[in-house]
Amino acid sequence: MNQSTIFDITEKKKLEGIELVYAHADTEWKKEASLQLQKVIDNCEHFTSDHILIPLEKRGITTRDTRALSAILLAAKRLNLIEPTDNFVKCQRISRHHAPIMVWKVIKRRTI
Repeated sequence: MNQSTIFDITEKKKLEGIELVYAHADTEWKKEASLQLQKVIDNCEHFTSDHILIPLEKRGITTRDTRALSAILLAAKRLNLIEPTDNFVKCQRISRHHAPIMVWKVIKRRTI
């Protein structure tokens, strides 16, 4: 019998939360965030969520909870397009008060 640990349960709950936030995100924002991520992947070696969220905010494209971006990033990770690094930088969005955010690495660019 394979028994779940507290860590397994916590990870499952975290992923459920990410999916719930994504499910309630604005449809247009989800589409534009995915397109912005693809632009970043095509043009950068490393990036943060700021590279996606700041351009959207400048264009007036918002959603209630930007944590929905986690689902988009995790999907790209599952497709082996990006991977997290051990590096963090200060967030540039005022709403985050310079909190540390993860740096992601592009591992596979789209081929045309």
